[in-house]
Amino acid sequence: MHLSVRMQAQERAAMLVQAWAEKANIQIGEVRYHLLRNALIFQDIHLKLGADKVTIEHILLRTKPELLNDPISQIGKMEISGIEAELHLSKNNTAWQQNHALMKLWKASSSITAQHGQVKLYFQEHGTTPLVTNNISIQQQAQSNKHIITASANTHHGSVQWKQTINFDDNTSNGELNWQHVNTLPLADAMQLKPIAGYLSGELKWQNSFITTTPQSPVQLQSALIFHPENSQPDKIDNANKAPPLTSTKIRCHTKTG
Repeated sequence: MHLSVRMQAQERAAMLVQAWAEKANIQIGEVRYHLLRNALIFQDIHLKLGADKVTIEHILLRTKPELLNDPISQIGKMEISGIEAELHLSKNNTAWQQNHALMKLWKASSSITAQHGQVKLYFQEHGTTPLVTNNISIQQQAQSNKHIITASANTHHGSVQWKQTINFDDNTSNGELNWQHVNTLPLADAMQLKPIAGYLSGELKWQNSFITTTPQSPVQLQSALIFHPENSQPDKIDNANKAPPLTSTKIRCHTKTG
């Protein structure tokens, strides 16, 4: 392909992407477009919303640049690597969902993979130690009008696994979160609770409606916790065939709110 054609395609792609990024409140350091592969590559991406900050090293997006601004287009797969985020729990937990450009990109992508991520989660607004989660890996597949998301990560010597199904036909979500052998001292510090040395394992299942116009939508929760004091020194909590030590404490609850 002639060099001038590639240069014109690159210049047009950069212009269209930067126009889209401005609407989405995203800063993109570098944009490259592979015309023959139909692939956009973003480098050095920065997002900020209130106190939340997200930095991404690399995004590969299988789409034409003009489709970013098409409200009904379907986009190919998206590959993300090198994520660093600082997030804060707040009363307005739907703020990111109100960024229509980002939500459109997320919903339109046929598949999403993300690797090499780290998230610092702040439970309080000021002067607190974050809960650090690293080695984050995320997979998302689109099936009809439904998204299936699976994720895994490490946090404070433990592991976390997450699976969620989001149905856009009836605006419902259900999922399951499992955590194994998480050190309770940094967790209590992040949540500003009385420190108790030990390790925490458990699971949380939920089902709810995520329509933002109904903040009192019911949420159904099922949870189970196993606490191992520090002196119990469990070898591997994630072995389903191994009974918890006698010193552990197990709690189960079923909750419905709304």
